[in-house]
Amino acid sequence: IFTGDLSASLSDGIGLMLFSAFAMSAVVALASSFSGAVAIPQECPAAVLAVVAASAIANLPNHATREEMFLAVAAILIATSLLTGLFFLLMGAFRLSNFIRFIPYPVIGGFLAGTGWLLIQAGVGVIAGTPLSLEHTAHLVRPEVLAKWGPAMLFAMVMLLVRRRCNHFLVMPGMTLLAVLLFYGAMLLSGASMAELSEQGWLLGPFPEGSLWKPLPYGELAGLDWNMLLGETVNIGTIMLLCLISLLLSVSGIELAAKHEMDLNHELKASGLGNILAGLFAGPVGYVSLSLSVMGNKIGASSRLVGLVTAACCVVVLLYGAPLLSWFPKPALGSLILFMGLAFLVEWVFDAWFRMPRTDYCLVLLIFGFVIGLGFLEGVAAGICAAGVIFITEYSRIKVVKYELSGEHFHSNVERSVTERRILSEQGGQIHILKLQGFVFFGTASKLLDRVRKRVAGEGSQHVRFVVLDFGQVSG
Repeated sequence: IFTGDLSASLSDGIGLMLFSAFAMSAVVALASSFSGAVAIPQECPAAVLAVVAASAIANLPNHATREEMFLAVAAILIATSLLTGLFFLLMGAFRLSNFIRFIPYPVIGGFLAGTGWLLIQAGVGVIAGTPLSLEHTAHLVRPEVLAKWGPAMLFAMVMLLVRRRCNHFLVMPGMTLLAVLLFYGAMLLSGASMAELSEQGWLLGPFPEGSLWKPLPYGELAGLDWNMLLGETVNIGTIMLLCLISLLLSVSGIELAAKHEMDLNHELKASGLGNILAGLFAGPVGYVSLSLSVMGNKIGASSRLVGLVTAACCVVVLLYGAPLLSWFPKPALGSLILFMGLAFLVEWVFDAWFRMPRTDYCLVLLIFGFVIGLGFLEGVAAGICAAGVIFITEYSRIKVVKYELSGEHFHSNVERSVTERRILSEQGGQIHILKLQGFVFFGTASKLLDRVRKRVAGEGSQHVRFVVLDFGQVSG
C-alpha cells in the first residue's frame, strides 16, 4: 500500500498495520470459538487496497502534500475496515455463513496444500530476500544465497520429523531456540561481527527506533472529500467479498488441521468486531490467520494466550520500536515458516494418498496446481467446479427408479368395486408403474426415459398403454 508517492509514509503505515494486528488479535483471541486463534491484517485484501490507494492518490491535486496523501489513504482504510466489520457482523448475526459447509472436503484440502506451498515460498523469501519460484531459480542456487536458505530448509525437515514423532508442547520452542543458538554458534566460528551480519542480510533488522504510533488528526480527516470513496465502491465491495470467502476458508482449514469444530457465524462476529476496532484508528482490514492459528496448535499452544501475547508484542513494537527483533536471525524465522509449509504439503500431498479416494486426491492436486499457477480464489473456484462435475457424474449413477410395478399387482389406494378389481387384475399389465427417488436431472432423466422406452417396446403379455411415475420420494 505504502509504495511510490506514499513510500515516505512507510513508517506510519507500519504503525497502522501494527495497531490493526493488535486490535484484531486481542478481540479474536477473547471472542473466537477456537482458543488458539490469531487474527492479523491479511495480504489478500491489502493487494486490492494498494490499487484503491494508488487511484485515490492519482485523483488528488498535483500540489498535494505527503500529509494529505496519507490522510486520503487513512480515510480509505477507515471506510474499508468499518464496512467490512459491519458486513461480517450482519453475516454472523443472520447466520448466513453456513453455505461454506457445502464446499467439498477435497477443495479445503487443496486450499491447505496451496497454503503450504505459499508458506514455503514465503519462508525462502524471508531468508534469501527472493521467494522460491522458477524465475528466481538461478539466483537462489548461487552458493552465497543457497548457504542462507539451504540449512534452514534442512532444519525445517528435521523439525517436521521430530514433530511427527513427538507431540510435546516444548518441542517447537526448544527447536526454535536451538536454531538461534546454532546460527550464532556458526557465526561466532566464522568471526563475523553483528554489523556484518546485518549488512549481509542475515538478521531481521534494522527497524525504525522509537514509537511507531501517531494519533490520527481526526479534525483534518473530517475535512476530506469523502465522495472519493464513491468511485471505489466496486473495489471496496471486492475487498469485502474477498475477506468473507478467505475468512470462511481459513476457518474451515483450521477446523481440518486442528481437528476442532468452530462456529462460523461466531467467527464472523468476532472478526467483525476486530475490524471495527481497527477501522476506528485506520487499521487495515484482516481476519483470522490460518497459518498462525494452526502453528500455535501444532506446537502444542492452544490457549487464548497465543492471540493475547501476539497482541501484546504488536503493542510493544508499536510503542517502543523493535530494536530487539533486529537481532533475530532470518534463518531461524524462515525455518519456522518452512516447517509449517512442509507440514501442510506432507499432510495433503503425501499422507492424503493413503487415506483419500483417488478421485478426491486428484482433485486436491488439481486445486494445488491452480493455487500455485493462478492464485487462491482461482484455485478454489476451479476446485468447486471440478467437484460439481464429479458430484453430478457420481450422483447420476444412483438408480432413480426405486422399484417397478405392474397394475396387475399394485392397485390404487382407492377402495374399488369387485368389477373394477377384476378388470385391473386381468388388464393391469397395460399399466407400468415406476416409484422414483432422489433428484431427477440430466443423466438420470435420460436413463429413466430409456428404461420406459424399453418397457414399452418390450415383449409382454400385454402392451403398455399407461406409464405412472410416482414422485413421492423425489426431492427435485
